[in-house]
Amino acid sequence: MHKSFSALCNGQKIRPVFADSISHMPRTLSTYKLNPRESICIEFKLKRRQSHLINSIFVPYVRMAHDWTTHAIHSDIMTDEIIRYENVNIAHHENRVIESLNLTVHQGDFIYVVGPVGCGKSSLLKSFYAEVKVEADSGTATVLNMNLKRLRRSRLPYLRRQMGIVFQDFRLMGNKTAAENLDIVLRAIGRRNKSERARRIADVLKAVGLENKGYKYPHELSGGEQQRVSIARALLGEPKLILADEPTGNLDIETGIAITSLLQEIAARGNTAVLMATHNRHVLRQLPATELHLDGGKSELMSYIPTTEEEEQACCDDLADMPDTEDND
Repeated sequence: MHKSFSALCNGQKIRPVFADSISHMPRTLSTYKLNPRESICIEFKLKRRQSHLINSIFVPYVRMAHDWTTHAIHSDIMTDEIIRYENVNIAHHENRVIESLNLTVHQGDFIYVVGPVGCGKSSLLKSFYAEVKVEADSGTATVLNMNLKRLRRSRLPYLRRQMGIVFQDFRLMGNKTAAENLDIVLRAIGRRNKSERARRIADVLKAVGLENKGYKYPHELSGGEQQRVSIARALLGEPKLILADEPTGNLDIETGIAITSLLQEIAARGNTAVLMATHNRHVLRQLPATELHLDGGKSELMSYIPTTEEEEQACCDDLADMPDTEDND
């Protein structure tokens, strides 16, 4: 239903409403709230420093325009689905490493990606941010409501700004302090207000337990602390998806468990999904979670259902009470 801007506003002064989840949207699109149940989507065409109103559309609850986004302003109608892969094939250097993969990931999920070397763990993670392409004959491949099979290069930044990536080798600048490493990222994504950047840096450092170490250089931090800075960097943009590629590979067992526990805590807060590629069996035993097994191009998702201590003890008691079935010849 189309209405004019003046008819919808009735001469009232309307304040713009922006959602953090769509802060990456082009500035030619603005949403104005009329009341708790209505909003209008206003599209402006920028020409010679002038803004011309070219369309106004009544939009209940949802902010949408062309194919730029399908994000919702109101959280009660936002889908919590982060990834949907149905019969997806992935190739690396023209060699198919994963075939017929089916995977659905929701907000708050924590999933290990496991398998032998060369099974495609890194290729899978890279496919989520379109560094490795899914094959054309694949089925559904959507990440954060974007169709990877149709994704244009110009839209890659909109996809990747909603993600955080944690690398095995930290990738910190050695001549910058921890806080400066984070500040570089914020400036790169357009955060110009220095005080706001400082507050955001303090928030993410506190979230990873390094609130008092922002002034230190990478060489003054332990391996585990450097990886925590890397995780803090991934959290800067309040991502919906964190991809961790062997984040414990350069760490000792105890530190690796602590880093994995931190990533699980981030997922448990409910807003972010975390996929972690690993071959660390100590981590898998100490901190069990859903596992996606890759091997020989095949995949298998093994869900993890937490049990209470009482249920575990009852299971052990049942096993102890089972009769000996061996023959006593």
